[in-house]
Amino acid sequence: MAKIKLFLSWAHDDADLKEEFCKLLKPRLSIAKNHTITWWEDSLILPGDRWANEIQAQLVESDYILQLISPSFLASTFITNNEIPGVGNTPYKRILPVMLVDVPLNQSTEFHQLDDYQIYYGIDSRPCSFVSCETLYQKIKFVDGFVEQLLTRISGMTGYH
Repeated sequence: MAKIKLFLSWAHDDADLKEEFCKLLKPRLSIAKNHTITWWEDSLILPGDRWANEIQAQLVESDYILQLISPSFLASTFITNNEIPGVGNTPYKRILPVMLVDVPLNQSTEFHQLDDYQIYYGIDSRPCSFVSCETLYQKIKFVDGFVEQLLTRISGMTGYH
């Protein structure tokens, strides 16, 4: 069974949305066949820990960085300098960017090179963010689609089928 470690990168301004997304994500990851998927996020830092060192250590140990993209995420100097591979001090890691809150993909927004990668924005023909899903059913489908894409990525089943 493959053990996969995710580093969850998110803006604290998006705490409520992150919780809503993760509440749907966590049980789906726990039942994934052939994989044990765990994640770490900075809210797990304990009092007395050297928080910057702990974040760096967890980034190094992770297999992927799961990025919850929003305007606040992209505006965060800390995230830009410490949690986006290829920018600042971040070690190179594979990324799994998810559009948590709508951000234009029309070259008008600074994505810090993240727009060079495929960003998950739903499985429907009409791109959307997690926050733009109006019903619980739509949010569940959004997360289910992301889990399917995540499992495809970590199983190495990309390319021709």
